[in-house]
This record gives sequence, structure tokens and C-alpha cells, in this order.
Amino acid sequence: MAKVQRFAGALEADPFAILTAVQIGCPEFAARCADNKVMLALMIRLEEFNRDAGEAVADLDPALVLAEFGDAFQRLEQELRRRARLSDPAVPYFP
Repeated sequence: MAKVQRFAGALEADPFAILTAVQIGCPEFAARCADNKVMLALMIRLEEFNRDAGEAVADLDPALVLAEFGDAFQRLEQELRRRARLSDPAVPYFP
């Protein structure tokens, strides 16, 4: 992780996005997150959640977790679609 952090620092990239890009087999993901640091933001919230919930995290139902993450990502996608419509309705964000 230290090497990835140094590499990301040199590129001003998101180290967690680099690692995630490898995991999901999509190198473009790291580039997409370089400026907005999406994965770093997610990891900050995850760290806060872990700190606050502690041992209770083990009691979470995986189906609930998937549903909640799905809802959150769907809201983010809706925001992207809204912004695309506002900026240029002739060019859709999502083909």
C-alpha cells in the first residue's frame, strides 16, 4: 500500500481508486477518480462507520449492505444524469 500511496501522490491521484481499478479490472476507473478522489471519500466514510459502529459491523446483513450501496450509487448516477442534461441535452452522459 505504501508504494501505491507514493505513486498516487506523485500523480496527485487517488490511491484507493488505483487499488480498486485493479480489483474490478477497469484501469479507467483510477483515471476517472484522479481529480475527485471518490474512493478516498468512500474510505473516509467507511473508516468513520467502522469507528462508530465497531463490533456491530459484523451483524450487518449483506443483502442490506448491497441494497444500501446500490441506492447510494443510483442517487449519484441520477445526479450525473441531471448534470449532463443541464450542461448539454444533445450529448447524453450515458449512451
